[in-house]
Amino acid sequence: MERELSPREKLGLKVHLMMCRGCRNFGRQMGTLRDLAKAYAKSDAGQRTDKQSADSGSGSDGSEG
Repeated sequence: MERELSPREKLGLKVHLMMCRGCRNFGRQMGTLRDLAKAYAKSDAGQRTDKQSADSGSGSDGSEG
């Protein structure tokens, strides 16, 4: 977030979210993605080095070998 919303902006956002199912769904999806990304970063998979990734069979340009 770039800046904190003003009280008027916060109210407008809350009213919009009460009416807009698509934005409510998007907000939930973003929360889920945030949680998954945090969990991944804390896991062993998130601690892999670039060399381990490169050893998986493809180079940094996507070509094999």
